Amino acid sequence: MKSQKCFEFSGNEPFFEGHFPGMPVLPGVMQVQLARELAEKSFGCGPVLRAVRKMKFARMILPGDKVELEVEDVGGGTIAYVFTKGGSPCSSGLLSY
Repeated sequence: MKSQKCFEFSGNEPFFEGHFPGMPVLPGVMQVQLARELAEKSFGCGPVLRAVRKMKFARMILPGDKVELEVEDVGGGTIAYVFTKGGSPCSSGLLSY
């Protein structure tokens, strides 16, 4: 089972502050949080996230980027997530509950 959500960040969100001055980038910890929130809403996961595994960062997510987040329940208390931009992966990982 999969679930998707689209995002477009303005750059004014508080999580961009200081990450990084003059070159704002969506923090990895915020990417994990967004994936976690979608997994909990879509699949009833949580409330305790035990681990984040196999995190990969391929492309930066910048203010103004339109990105899609897809989460998939792969079984065994594990959710796979991937952020894509223009069809290409930006980041991915596994959430273990």
